[in-house]
Amino acid sequence: MLSHTQWVKIELKKETSKIWAHRAVKVGNLFYIYGGYSDSYFFSPDLFVINLDTFEVETYRAPENCSPNKRYGHIMFYHDSEIWIQGGSSTTLSSNFLIFNISNKQWRIYEPTPAPPPRYDHSHILHNGNLYIFGGGTGNDNFFNDFWIFNFEKQKWEQIFSKGDIPSQRVSATLQPYKDGFYIFGGKEKGGDRKNDLHFYDFVTNKWSLVKTLGDPPPPRTGHCSFLYNSKLYVMQGWNGGEPFSDIHYLDLITKRWNILEMKEHPDARVAAGVYFDAESATFYMHGGYVNSWNYLNDFWCLSLDSPSLTKDLFKMLNYYNLSQKQFVDFRELCLQMPFLQTRLDRYKQNFLELLIANPINQHAYPVLLSYLITGTLLYAKISTNFSEIENDLLNLTKNIPIFEPLQKLLKHEPNSVSLSNLQLTNDLKMYYSEESTKDFSIIVGSERIWVHKDILYSRSELFRGMFESVLQENQTNFVSDYSQKSIDSIREFVYFLYTDELRDSVSFNVALELLDCPEYYGLSSKKIANLAQSIISENLTLENVDKALKIAEQFEKDNLIEICTDFKRKHQKPTSNLNQN
Repeated sequence: MLSHTQWVKIELKKETSKIWAHRAVKVGNLFYIYGGYSDSYFFSPDLFVINLDTFEVETYRAPENCSPNKRYGHIMFYHDSEIWIQGGSSTTLSSNFLIFNISNKQWRIYEPTPAPPPRYDHSHILHNGNLYIFGGGTGNDNFFNDFWIFNFEKQKWEQIFSKGDIPSQRVSATLQPYKDGFYIFGGKEKGGDRKNDLHFYDFVTNKWSLVKTLGDPPPPRTGHCSFLYNSKLYVMQGWNGGEPFSDIHYLDLITKRWNILEMKEHPDARVAAGVYFDAESATFYMHGGYVNSWNYLNDFWCLSLDSPSLTKDLFKMLNYYNLSQKQFVDFRELCLQMPFLQTRLDRYKQNFLELLIANPINQHAYPVLLSYLITGTLLYAKISTNFSEIENDLLNLTKNIPIFEPLQKLLKHEPNSVSLSNLQLTNDLKMYYSEESTKDFSIIVGSERIWVHKDILYSRSELFRGMFESVLQENQTNFVSDYSQKSIDSIREFVYFLYTDELRDSVSFNVALELLDCPEYYGLSSKKIANLAQSIISENLTLENVDKALKIAEQFEKDNLIEICTDFKRKHQKPTSNLNQN
């Protein structure tokens, strides 16, 4: 998976301010950015809202009566249909909450007392419905290593007095939740020393420990960002007081070994960007940041960890329709025959087909165009011996058509030009999933049928691909019975994943257990569905269901889940008494 990771730059329809030391959070398809140092207002009072489907930007300015309405070095998170912002600094330090209601677009201040001392550049996580903050500072080398909890139900702050190897007083560390605790990495101590140490806090034992690791850790840094995915802790960007970093390091939390993620293309090195990791889509978002004095950024990037496997699967759709470079099929006719192409072209279809008729192009351009529409990439162009001859044809044919905007960037060789393509493709696949009228195959589970597009099954599953190329092709059958003994709900979620590469929020613990072996049973090219299912299982473990989860994890040889379940039992089950009954 790591070798397929790629950065993509997203071109917004409207520019935001150039800012750093701001914060960000994603809710649904909306990406919220607030505060920071701004090139326009010095301290920014603006909340920018980016629509990740359309890339439109809206701005909601915090009013002056919500003091302080401008702040940097704060924390920001989503809770109960609202965006919560806590702490930070501007002309004064703050410890209150600045809250934005997503529904009515109204701002308010909430100031529970007593509260932690005001601070900036502190770290936070949400755990079991509570907010936890650690460290931060007030300036002038006055830093903290205190630990606080805010209980939303009680609306009350309390200080936590923990034990063990407590991290030193510091600002600008990063926290990432893992199992029944969290990791804290880096930051700056009094005197300006930057750190690259790693600590772990255990909620069950209320104890800190210094984590011993193998390999070369990232250089000491502040202003960095981190995220945790698939039992790997990623650390990137930031600085050590000199030039900013552009590197990406990751720690395998199973082996405890640091590695470097090599990438040919990446954003400019920066400090204190606004970042958020969306675990459901395995996508890391990054906005803005600081390069050097008065050089602030407002570019927007995403780092997609799993999408290339989906792209490679969709490339197999060309084989399903018996298309190859040697066998040219009339493209206009094909657009009318392939339901996925109809979905992708949508309302532009008729105008585009008229363009094809009015502007004949090199026939070698059609397979390249087809490849782009199906996969969102120019994979086909890499094997085309005539690509240089057709670039101008493609540029002229596809200009001013919104769906081909990413293709224009690819053809112009713009840096990181995959841009909007993956995001457009994901949205179109979700639309394709909803196109019930064009589904041409059904999976029978008990007495029920689940309808699906045969080209998706062929592209995504080796099991179904083999069926279509042999038995089902001979019998011309448009259905198959599922013999996996999975429930109807789990098969529905499996089918939804084939289209979207995602699982829905409604997936239950038991359905997640049934999805663990999907990569092996159905012959998927990625283990992403199992990883997503494992996350759902891990987050919903109880004393009542942990043994069931452990048994299935052992049955499917899911070593990471075995470790999670075993660790959960160790921490939560009371020891049995060995007293003799004499």
